[in-house]
Amino acid sequence: MLEAAMLGIPYEGRIPDFSAQPARPDQPMSPTAVAGRAVRQEQDYAYEQSLQVSNYCNVFQMASGSCRSQTLSVWRHALLIGGAA
Repeated sequence: MLEAAMLGIPYEGRIPDFSAQPARPDQPMSPTAVAGRAVRQEQDYAYEQSLQVSNYCNVFQMASGSCRSQTLSVWRHALLIGGAA
């Protein structure tokens, strides 16, 4: 098939029929995958919170020291609550 597509000639072989195969059953996620997804969600939440703080600092032109401490505070809070909104 690949050769026919690359050379621009019609494919003359048998085309497989994938519709007859049974669908793959859903498998539950492994504990490692669940833990990895939870960590990623916590990181995403903390990052979004830091962006909100950064935006607040930019809009109101706060002193950079207070913005940094506020950002660190948000990160700590996000990590402590485990990413819950």
